[in-house]
Amino acid sequence: MTETAWIGIAGIIGTLLAGLIPAWLQRRSEEKRWYAEFFLTEKVKALTDLLTSTVEYLNVLSYYRTTNPKDEQESIDKLYATYSRFQSACVISTIYIDDPAAITLRNLRDKLVDFHSHIQLRTGKPFDPEFYPPDQIQEEWKLLMNTADELRAKLEHLLYPDVLVKLERGKYR
Repeated sequence: MTETAWIGIAGIIGTLLAGLIPAWLQRRSEEKRWYAEFFLTEKVKALTDLLTSTVEYLNVLSYYRTTNPKDEQESIDKLYATYSRFQSACVISTIYIDDPAAITLRNLRDKLVDFHSHIQLRTGKPFDPEFYPPDQIQEEWKLLMNTADELRAKLEHLLYPDVLVKLERGKYR
């Protein structure tokens, strides 16, 4: 082959590479962006669901904390439904949370289950202050709410990290 033919072949190969490499890099970048967007959407959904189901469950427990349930089956159904939703949200969200938030979530879940058990034990029965003293109820509720506030703060940080705060304030441009 002549030198001109080799130069022509090299030119064709160079042109192909110059066209294919940027297209391949762009496609790869778009795939990464799609995966990131997909998983970020799922993460935000899971963490938001955890926050809302926690608040819903706390509201139901708060109601039964101050009210002695009259209809045993209705209260059990309501407690179980909100507990079930909370438990599902816990399982899914543990994929997306860091260790400190996971530890706080476990602590909150344990406290909620204990409080739930106390309420369920007295469902349909006359309120017995000897069995479950009001001071103890108040103290346990305070601890439970402190743990819930701690979890909320950690989840808010995961949902709204410092990078977004800086972006919002115009620090990254």
